[in-house]
Amino acid sequence: MIKVDADAPAPETIDRAAAVIAANGVVALRFETLYGLAADATNPAAVAKVQLLKGRDDKPPPLVIGRVDDLAELVEPPSDGARRLIERFWPGPLTIVFQAMGDRLAPACCPGGKVGLRLSPLALPTRLAQATGRPLTATSANSTGALPATTAEQVEAFFGERIDLILDSGPAASTTPSTVVDVTGDRPIVVRPGLIPIEEILAVWEGGRNGSAYLSGDAQ
Repeated sequence: MIKVDADAPAPETIDRAAAVIAANGVVALRFETLYGLAADATNPAAVAKVQLLKGRDDKPPPLVIGRVDDLAELVEPPSDGARRLIERFWPGPLTIVFQAMGDRLAPACCPGGKVGLRLSPLALPTRLAQATGRPLTATSANSTGALPATTAEQVEAFFGERIDLILDSGPAASTTPSTVVDVTGDRPIVVRPGLIPIEEILAVWEGGRNGSAYLSGDAQ
């Protein structure tokens, strides 16, 4: 376990964590809300390791990227509404579900090729994604069915030596996860309510026009 400042991580800490990820390892760190598990989302073996840690193999993880410009190489061009969400809420706790482009993100895609991405406002996950040159998994650090870890100590208690590296940047800022919204259709589908209210997402999506968003069955 390494102590780290999430807003100003030491370059040597980023380098060490990036080396772990390059070797198909898993790094636990605090994102903008909870602690999560970071691994190379383009590597099937690394994604499988994350899923094994969580005790599931059927739910693709959300991902974080290092820069908005990374989208051009990863997903189909966003709609105007989706671009407004990106401009307003990124970096921030909004996971946006896009249609993946090609097969680079295949290990982390849902059936049909959809993938959830976000840009974190914290320097730690953002710089780690930049250092690896890869989108990283950002699924919560817990076994499926257990409460998500809010401290590095809880991560260690959950996983012990099965985690390759734990970066301790203090307790989670919030126990509410990111909002997840699917933008692959004509209107936004809120897959999971979270820190950003549905009404605010809809207002930005519509750009002042009347419209509607709805919750998916999984979020109700």
